[in-house]
Amino acid sequence: VRRPNGRRYLLVALSFAMGLLSKPMVVTLPFVLLLLDYWPLQRLQNARTVFDRWSSRRGKEIRSAAARLAVEKIPLLLLSAGFSVLTLVAQKEVGAVWSIDKMPIDVRLANALVTYLEYIRKTVWPVDLAVLYPHAGMPAAWKIGVSSLLIGAVSVMAIRKKREMPFLLAGWLWYLGTLVPVIGIVQVGSQAMADRYTYIPLIGLFIALSWGAERLTHWKPALKRPVIVSSLFVLSGLTILARAQVDTWTNTLTLFEQALAATEVNPLAHNNIGAYYMDRNDCQKAVPHFLEAIRIKENYAYPYHGLGVCASRATPPTGAMYFFRKALEIDPQLTRALVDRGIFFMRQEKFDSAAHDFEQALRIKPDHEAAHANLGLILLRQGDLARAENHLSAARRINPDSVEVLNNLGLLCAKQGRTEEAAAFFREALERNPGHPEIEQNLQILSRANGN
Repeated sequence: VRRPNGRRYLLVALSFAMGLLSKPMVVTLPFVLLLLDYWPLQRLQNARTVFDRWSSRRGKEIRSAAARLAVEKIPLLLLSAGFSVLTLVAQKEVGAVWSIDKMPIDVRLANALVTYLEYIRKTVWPVDLAVLYPHAGMPAAWKIGVSSLLIGAVSVMAIRKKREMPFLLAGWLWYLGTLVPVIGIVQVGSQAMADRYTYIPLIGLFIALSWGAERLTHWKPALKRPVIVSSLFVLSGLTILARAQVDTWTNTLTLFEQALAATEVNPLAHNNIGAYYMDRNDCQKAVPHFLEAIRIKENYAYPYHGLGVCASRATPPTGAMYFFRKALEIDPQLTRALVDRGIFFMRQEKFDSAAHDFEQALRIKPDHEAAHANLGLILLRQGDLARAENHLSAARRINPDSVEVLNNLGLLCAKQGRTEEAAAFFREALERNPGHPEIEQNLQILSRANGN
């Protein structure tokens, strides 16, 4: 800013590009830099930029300081535009971007207005925080009205006070502007808002608050001590709340129980709590959460998959096929449903049907470890050793620590007479799981067969 030159500008552009690679949220940096030009740098009156010499050489000197500052940001804006397009395309590829038919523009705009105010409320009173806030559609009319009035009132006040308190306008526009990419005009995912989106925008509010407090104590020095004491109390309270919030991240259960308590109507939280219990073989607790997730959101593949897994573990496995089929009707790309249905087929000794599901899963996700491992096991049992080895080796590349895969590779090598390789696989498996009875038995059988 003080001594602009090409090398420094290049470092800024490079740092910006690296920031975009790590977190696309920084796309608004050119906008923020313009705000900083306004305040505190005050470059709007007399700005020197790295492009001044270039433009004067060509007889195209830009006299307006504001125009020169805008030109200065053009390369950074091009970076922002490029990364924005790439991010949007990537999100569309995975189906995360919602169409206008799925969520009309009036709902998006209304939710954006309410969310601007809701973020401030949660900053001032940070309770009922959740990892995900499901989008509930059109907000209540009173919320839209209150949000519009308050945002408008603060904006008018900041503009009217721009000469004596420019930090208010700069901080407020920082907050409003840096939230634009994630405020929901382009709806990505099912959330109405997300706390993580506010890390950069809230800097603007804190700037306005900090400089406002300093200006207040300058006008009325007697308020300096009360401001300091109250700030310490606020920071102490926030520290305690932050510590309590960290505890909600202990595990999946605590995280989504907190989300459920904060949002109540949250199908994702119910599904993930159900999955937590299912993974611990506690389907009695899992099933009610899966059913509640479906009640809230009917066409939701994941809880149907969870119900299928729980039903497949029961005796008899009533309804398992229905739930797996329902999950795959809703989401034919749900590889976990294909793999778990394949495992269910294997238990019923329907190996052709199981192999079909595993092959379908691999067409969707070629690096699916469980699909490779189970398909390799089926082929091993059927005597197709070459194909079995291909799939088991692929599973091992994906997860070198899988004891089951190492054991099956040992069995395959033993069948082919590759006894040294078989023994090596069995020993490697025992290194990862010492005392495993089946693998120890396989190694003993192999040793006896070799006369050892």
